[in-house]
Parts: sequence; C-alpha cells; structure tokens
Amino acid sequence: MSNRNDILEGLKDCLINIPSVKDVVRKFIFFDQVTTFPYLMVLGGDETFDDNLGDSTVSRMSVRIMGYSKSAQEPEKEQCILIGEVLTYLNNTTYNTVKDHMRPIGIETDEGQLFANGDGVSIFVLNLELTYRFERSAP
Repeated sequence: MSNRNDILEGLKDCLINIPSVKDVVRKFIFFDQVTTFPYLMVLGGDETFDDNLGDSTVSRMSVRIMGYSKSAQEPEKEQCILIGEVLTYLNNTTYNTVKDHMRPIGIETDEGQLFANGDGVSIFVLNLELTYRFERSAP
C-alpha cells in the first residue's frame, strides 16, 4: 500500500463512524445511483511534491469529501447537518488519524439546485489539504 492509499482509507474509516451515514466509498457515484442517504465519497486529488529535504519528500495532497443528503422538505438543513457531522468527525483524533496533517480549505454546495431534479437530494464538496512526508521511493 502507498501513503496516499493509507490516508484515503483512513479518512474513509473515520467517516464510516458517523451514525447517520449509510455508506462511505472511495469512488465517485452519481446521486441518481444512490439508494440510501446520507452518502459520502472520499476522493483523492492532485498532489504536489517538495524535494528540498534530502532523502524525503513533502507531499501536499488535495482530498475531496463529497456528500449527498436527502430531504423532500428541508434539503439544505439536512445538508448542513451532514456537513457538521463530517467536520466533527474529521476534527476528532479518535477517529481521524491524520487530523494533525490536514486542513479544510473550503466547502462548495449545490445551493439547493439538485432539489427540483433530485427529489430533495443535496450535495456538498469539502476540500481538504493533507501534508505528509515520505521517502522518495515510496509515495
């Protein structure tokens, strides 16, 4: 396994502990393929490397936590609840083993635009940056 994979699996394992969440996966799923809500996805993004440290390299990896929630009456309220739960668990060192190497850098939401077409589905994307060090031979 790679450091990258271990980090993404660790985030998935952290978020699966949220009692209200029905499933957490490591791939992108379209909302119309989801049958149980709330639903979370952990998606690894770009990495940049800084090789100025002798034998080791510092990586800055972007990660997206995407979430679908659903409520026919109050989709944005359900979305806010889910975002709050995700942030709470990501800030808990019991569940998140990479908390000290991570920082949230932004949240994007659908602003309720999926509501009409998605039967109450709402989506958010939490963007994180994780920094870790590795030996050049083992990214």
